[in-house]
Amino acid sequence: MHFQECVGRLWLLVLLVAIFQGSFCLAEEGNNLTEEGPGFFVKIFLGIIQTLVGCKADEGCFADPEKPFCSDNRCYGGCRVDEDCDCFDEVCNVPGYDNCNYCDAADSLSIGTCSPGCAEDSNCAGEDVTCNAENECGCTEDSECQGTICSTCSLETNICSNPECCSNDECTDSACSYCENGTCVNPECCSNDDCSDPPCSTCVSDTCVNPECCSNDECTDSACSYCVSDTCVNPECCTDNDCSDTPCSTCVSDTCVNPDCCSNDDCNNICFLGFCVL
Repeated sequence: MHFQECVGRLWLLVLLVAIFQGSFCLAEEGNNLTEEGPGFFVKIFLGIIQTLVGCKADEGCFADPEKPFCSDNRCYGGCRVDEDCDCFDEVCNVPGYDNCNYCDAADSLSIGTCSPGCAEDSNCAGEDVTCNAENECGCTEDSECQGTICSTCSLETNICSNPECCSNDECTDSACSYCENGTCVNPECCSNDDCSDPPCSTCVSDTCVNPECCSNDECTDSACSYCVSDTCVNPECCTDNDCSDTPCSTCVSDTCVNPDCCSNDDCNNICFLGFCVL
């Protein structure tokens, strides 16, 4: 910068200081030149100083709250990040987006403008609704769904579907749990050891098979009940005393044998081997 230019700017700065001081004194005496009073002249003075000096960083943009960002030695309005925008954390009215804004700056070092739309998923109503690349609520492709590694986007509803599982490793309720169609399947049993009621229960096709009995001792309906092929067998009789249809009924092979007659008195003629003979 030439010497003459430096001197000129110095005199201009002195003149501005003098104007500022004079204006402030007039205001204190009750002769305000504007309704704002001294603050109005302070703002003008700082604005002129800033215009002459320029800025190196955002901190240097102090004169005008509407232009708080520094770029190329000048102060600008707008935004750098979403938090610089009014209503950046509101749940958006869809489809109008008239109550939420995001910053369209390319990155935090650039200056952008606040525009209607969602900034992140929390601006969108609904558990599985995401904020997409167009800053609108609702997904358009699977890559926008980050709930799980296998989340998908429904093109009919534009809502992300987040399955319970993507692989068998994510299902841990039992040693043989597995993932099927995005849902964990937890079998009743993985081995016979998982089935203990009764002790001879077995695991068949992930399901416990519980027999009625494991031994004769578990069959108690009669004195001679017994266990065959995991099922209790309860004979009709254990002794002749269990058979009472006739006085001479007998128990044969667990079954009551009831003859037609016990004596000749039971027949018109002769009773022979339990049968009436003419």
